[in-house]
Amino acid sequence: MFLPVTLALSLAANTASAQVTSPRGFARSDAVNTVLYRAVASARTSHIYELRLTPAGVWKVSDLNITLAHVTPSAATAPAPYKRTAYDCCLDTNSVVYVSDDGHIQDISRTPPPTGTRQDSDLTLLTGAPPALTTAAPSAISRFDVGGNPIWSVTYKAQTNGHIYELTNGPYFSNGWQMDDISAQSGAPTAVGTPNTASIWSGTQDIFYRGLSGNIIHL
Repeated sequence: MFLPVTLALSLAANTASAQVTSPRGFARSDAVNTVLYRAVASARTSHIYELRLTPAGVWKVSDLNITLAHVTPSAATAPAPYKRTAYDCCLDTNSVVYVSDDGHIQDISRTPPPTGTRQDSDLTLLTGAPPALTTAAPSAISRFDVGGNPIWSVTYKAQTNGHIYELTNGPYFSNGWQMDDISAQSGAPTAVGTPNTASIWSGTQDIFYRGLSGNIIHL
């Protein structure tokens, strides 16, 4: 039942519906409803597109890979949107992460109006983390530490060793994005499936994936 709706939105926004893969609904912090997806932009590149519903009830499309200054790397996976929980004074920043063709985690973030400041970051370069699988989207959420401070978390499975890695940052981080090998730290089994994250209780983070035995592993 979802596919006809996706095609209708593409037509309403005057963008091609062909090659649409893995649409994700996302309610932005500025109260705008959106649908995000990856689509072929040219013979060699795929871009992340955002369909957004304007206050006038009209659907518009934006190519998130293209700005006035540059073009971000081609997308190998579907997008994973999330809200970067901010200080109590401010609305959350809207962010979209994806894996580019070289296995790097790319982050496209924009603060809500009235500033609307955009920042593009290669989280793999910033942290020195190993490349991610290019066949599965990363998982991203905002969680909280034991003191109640917000942490932005992106998890993925590495190409080489099957380990689960977490990239973290937050308003109170003084050194920017950091990388942790969650599998090595916890002694968890090698991952077969890719990780999914959730905040189940009191803002803590839970990571789920399928291990070599076929069992579901919970970190």
